[in-house]
Amino acid sequence: MIPTRGLFKQPLKEKRKRQTTKLTEIGISENDLWIAATALRHSLIVVSCDSDFEGIRQVGEFSLENWV
Repeated sequence: MIPTRGLFKQPLKEKRKRQTTKLTEIGISENDLWIAATALRHSLIVVSCDSDFEGIRQVGEFSLENWV
């Protein structure tokens, strides 16, 4: 049996795949999103030269520095 969730009973695996696909289509890796979410939640500074974080900052403001 495939685990399902929600009103439409979509298999979780398919929903997860769609979410990951949407992130990669807009050029944001899932790992970068987790890093940004953690920084935002705990008021941390992200130090990176990865341009993905600039796009993420448009959704939620967090401190970002580039030391290169």
